[in-house]
Amino acid sequence: MIVYFREHELHTMNTHPENARRFEKLGALLERERVHTPEPAAEEQVLRVHTREHLRRIKALSEAEAWADADTYLTRHSYRTALLAAGGAVLAAQLAQKHGHAFALVRPPGHHATPERAMGFCLFNNIAIACAEMLAGGMKRVVVLDVDVHHGNGTQEVFYSSPEVLFISLHQHPLYPGTGMPEETGRGEGEGYTVNIPLPPGTGDADYLQALELALDIAVQHSPELVLVSAGYDTASQDPLGGMMLTSRCYAEIGRRLRRFPAVCFCLEGGYSSSALAAGVESTLSGIRGQSQEYEPGESTLDLSHVRRVLRNYWSA
Repeated sequence: MIVYFREHELHTMNTHPENARRFEKLGALLERERVHTPEPAAEEQVLRVHTREHLRRIKALSEAEAWADADTYLTRHSYRTALLAAGGAVLAAQLAQKHGHAFALVRPPGHHATPERAMGFCLFNNIAIACAEMLAGGMKRVVVLDVDVHHGNGTQEVFYSSPEVLFISLHQHPLYPGTGMPEETGRGEGEGYTVNIPLPPGTGDADYLQALELALDIAVQHSPELVLVSAGYDTASQDPLGGMMLTSRCYAEIGRRLRRFPAVCFCLEGGYSSSALAAGVESTLSGIRGQSQEYEPGESTLDLSHVRRVLRNYWSA
C-alpha cells in the first residue's frame, strides 16, 4: 500500500536537490498501486516529538518563505506540506499494522529534524512522529531502521532514552551530519537501544548486506511489533549526494529480508536521482512482497569487529 499526496509539489525549489522533481519517475508506480491520501498530522501528534516553539518557528518561517538553515528552505506552502508528510507517515504505519506493509512516499524528508531544530532538508521528523503515535496507541516495542546514506541524527535524539524504541542506523561515515558512531548507544533506560553501524564510502551490495544482517539479527532480539524504515535511496550508485554503490537488486534484498517481521512501514527519506529513487522503491516493494529472488552478491570484506564489540555489551552480536 502506498501513501502519497500531490501537494508535496508546492514545497519545492528547482535549484535545490530536495525538490519535487525527485518524484518525476514514480508515475507508473502511482498509477498501478492503490494510493492512500493522508490528512495533515494533528498538532498533538507533532508535539509528541517536537517542542511547541519548533512548531511555531516552522510555521513562521514558512509564512516568511525563509530558510531554516543553510541547507533547508521553506516556501509559503511548506508548513502544510510538512504536516501532510508527517500525517502520511502516521497513516502508513497504521496501514502496515493492519496489512503487513506500507510505503509512505512523502516529502520533505524528516530524519534529521530534532525536537527543536529543522536541518538537513527536514522540517518535522516524519518517522519519529509515526513511531510516537504507534506507542501512544499501545505498542510496546518498535524498531526504527534507518538505511539512508546519512545518519538519522534527529530520530536518534528523539528516542535516545527510550527502551521501547530500538533505533538502528546504517550510514556512510564520514558524511553529514557527522554523528552516528558505534559508541553512541543511548542514555539512561535507553542505553543499548541505539545501534549505529557506520560504513565507508564506496560500500557496495555485499558489504551493505552483511551490515544489514547484523542489524536485523539485533532487531529480532527486540521482538518488535512494527519495524519503521527510514528508506533513503541516496545510497544508490547514481545518487549525486551520497558515496555508496548500492544497486536495485540490493534494495529488493533489503525488502525481502524484512519479511521476517510481522509489520513493516517504509517512510521515504533521501534519494536525489529520480531514476534511482523510482527503481529503488519498485525493488523494495518487490522484495517485501516476496516477488524477488534471494540475492547473494558475493563475499563481503567489511570488518565489523569494532561494532560487534560495542554491541555485545547489550545484544547477541
